[in-house]
Order: sequence, then structure tokens, then C-alpha cells
Amino acid sequence: GIGIAFWYNNGNLKEIIVFGFEDVAYPTQRKLNDKFYYDNFNVKPIILNSSDDSLIYKELNRVIENTKKDSYHFLIDYSSMSRIWYSGVINWVLHALTSQIVTIDCVYSRGIYNNYIPPIVIDDIHAIPGCEGGAIKYGSSLAIFGLGFYGLAALCVLDRLEADIVFAFVSTTNSKDNYDEKVKDINKELIQHHATQSILEIPIGSVEKSYQYLTELIAPHRNKSKITLVPMGPKPQVL
Repeated sequence: GIGIAFWYNNGNLKEIIVFGFEDVAYPTQRKLNDKFYYDNFNVKPIILNSSDDSLIYKELNRVIENTKKDSYHFLIDYSSMSRIWYSGVINWVLHALTSQIVTIDCVYSRGIYNNYIPPIVIDDIHAIPGCEGGAIKYGSSLAIFGLGFYGLAALCVLDRLEADIVFAFVSTTNSKDNYDEKVKDINKELIQHHATQSILEIPIGSVEKSYQYLTELIAPHRNKSKITLVPMGPKPQVL
């Protein structure tokens, strides 16, 4: 289950909405998660597809119609959300709450990964809704890859983009699991043969610093190149 809590103060949650993936509904851990939300908050997950955000908009609109407040405080646990879901929440806030004061806190629990992570297959490449960019055409193209555990998938996307310039970044965790070194090893072909600059290291614990570093990286190219961000992980950098 994945939760969104509305206007909270000192842990006082006024309303909780939980979304659940329809395509991962039966594993034991999922059942335990659903039971936790029901036992503690008397809430059952709203089931939808990971690529569908329509029910998210519907639920958010319902809450707003029933409250009519001047300000809102949202707590979003995006640990298991698809990027379509949490970008949908942010897009909704930007366009539906234009006259209210809104505070959003996004929380994330780091995952524990197995030694073997099966490869993923790239069927299609789509822009995240609300992040499609403009229609101005530039002579060169820049691709910025946030590297994760899917090295072959990153190469597949790079091959389709045919970018003239390639930048790459990894997350640093300061943990004992050597996460960033594993990511560099998995993506060594992209780093060694395609990246045109030294790989950028960004601390996983700060979305603010991630935004700052990526902004500084992109700024010199904004009026020169078509820029495509391809965050393959982890989620704080995707956010």
C-alpha cells in the first residue's frame, strides 16, 4: 500500500488515502501492508494500474470538495509509488490548488536489494505527464541519466535517444552496502564509452541538493540543446 495523508499536525492525520497496485496484489508482503493500513487507520487500498493516475485525481478532488480549506499540508509516502502516481499528485497540486497555500512532505524508505536483480525490458519510452517539455527544436541533444541497477535498460534508452551529449549521475548513500560502487560497475559501459564528463555524485538523502546539482548541470545547455532527463533510479533523484 502507498499512502497520502492530508493536513496533519503533530502526527494528527485528518484523512488517509492508500493506493495499491492491481498487478502486485497477492504476495504475502502486500497482504501484510494492506492489513497494516486497515488495522491502524481503517483504510483499504484503492486499486489501480501503476500507469494510471485517474483515480488519484478523483480521490484528491473528492477531499478538496469536502473540505474547502485555505491551506493544505500533504504527507506522501512515495516509497513504492510509480513515478506516474507521485508526479500525478504534484501536477494536481499545481493545477487544482492555485489559490491555496500548499505544503508537501515526501517521505521515502530505502529498499533492500537482492544480489541478483533481473533485467527489465524497454517496450516504449514515454514522457512523464506534466514533464513533456516544449516544442522548440535545437541542433543538438543532451541526455542525462540517473543510473540504477538496470545497466542494459539504460543503454537501450540511450540507443533510442541518439543523444549528442551524455551526462550521468549516481546517488551516494554513505552506507556499508557500497550502493554507488555497485551502480557504477553495472553501468560501466555507459560511463566509460558514452558519458562525456566525469560521473556526478548526488547524495540520496537530499532532494534539495539533487535539484541544485542537476540544475547547475543543465543550466549551460538550456538554450542550446534538447534536454532529456532519464532517471533510472533511485527515487529521491527521480522525484
